[in-house]
Amino acid sequence: RHRSLELEAHDWSVAFPQLPEKMNGLSILHLTDLHFSRAYDRRYFEAVCDVAADMPSDLILVTGDMVDDPDCIAWIAPLLNRLSGPLGRFAILGNHDLFHDSDRVAAAMTDAGFEVLDGATALVDVDGRRLAVGGTCAPWGPPIPDDAVPSADFSLLMSHTPDQVYRSARQGWDFILTGHNHGGQVRFPLIGPVLMPSIYSRRFDRGFFRVSPSLMYVSQGIGAKHPIRYGCVPEISRFTLVRSETAPRLDLALSGRATRASG
Repeated sequence: RHRSLELEAHDWSVAFPQLPEKMNGLSILHLTDLHFSRAYDRRYFEAVCDVAADMPSDLILVTGDMVDDPDCIAWIAPLLNRLSGPLGRFAILGNHDLFHDSDRVAAAMTDAGFEVLDGATALVDVDGRRLAVGGTCAPWGPPIPDDAVPSADFSLLMSHTPDQVYRSARQGWDFILTGHNHGGQVRFPLIGPVLMPSIYSRRFDRGFFRVSPSLMYVSQGIGAKHPIRYGCVPEISRFTLVRSETAPRLDLALSGRATRASG
């Protein structure tokens, strides 16, 4: 079976000493870079969404690059509306979406039940505590202005590319979820990624990174314009936030769960 048609579904527990007690155990499902196109069989994306639907979470965050084929915009609502996030479902667009009628992509995400944040923020009430959620696909779309970051007990930022991390960290976001880099798509042992679409080269290729005071996770994504992968399988991740009285650690646990979605 082709490696590009396998999906790893991760369960992370991430410790934050600043997390309010009322948000202890808050769960976030992160999907990014689906790149819907006819280069894939639609059944692959149906299988991906089946896996995601079996990972119930409080919040669903989708961080851009939904489509690479305008004819596949019609797939967005029926596939993603099956994902339930009781506290909210939020999305941003990516640079590829801007090439394929971004207004239609955003409307389809809205039809799927997502609030699309474009250089904007939202506040979510979590048992009386304020959770800020922001979204930006800068530099292709508007950034979040420094004076627009709301005061909150904890904050999540959806940024399509990790290249914005230094600006985002200066703004004080607690947890940043990104995609765009696809982990390089092609990775060789000892060498690492062959190509990386980042101004920082391989610095933020995949996984967790600490840029104080923020913690960032860079996903390998789900699809790609060219569905060729080696040593870098697609992924979705669920993060469970836990309150820690000690210094923050990048992660407390990673389950061994890896689910294959065939197309």
